[in-house]
Amino acid sequence: MAYVYKIKRMTTEVIWANFSSKLLGFIKARVDSSGNAEDILQDVFIKIHEHSHQLSDEDKLTSWVYQITRNTLIDFHRKKGVLLTEYIGEEPLVHQNMEANPQFVNCLMPFVKEFQISIEMLWRKQFMETFRKRIMPRS
Repeated sequence: MAYVYKIKRMTTEVIWANFSSKLLGFIKARVDSSGNAEDILQDVFIKIHEHSHQLSDEDKLTSWVYQITRNTLIDFHRKKGVLLTEYIGEEPLVHQNMEANPQFVNCLMPFVKEFQISIEMLWRKQFMETFRKRIMPRS
């Protein structure tokens, strides 16, 4: 579904109506509780409201909203001291820009999958190093 807004008329309420349920699902998949997900969603919309004047291209609304959401998730996990690579995720692959050019999406998918594998391998390596440092006594 393509979202078309007039930037001057766009309000936080309009963005909430179009994105809140999708964002809540996106956030719930990356946090440990529904309560935390709802708190993060609230933080996301506060940031959207505070920075809506910075969005100058209405075609980038979806990307902009998901970038704010990812950054808010990163902040949440950073405060908890959790490794971030498993929680960052990506915005949904279907939005207005990709509907217009599915060949481009298909071209990029092998790179995206390879990147995801690399991130997972890095996360596992970091996890094992942290585990060894905390569990295994030093000689």
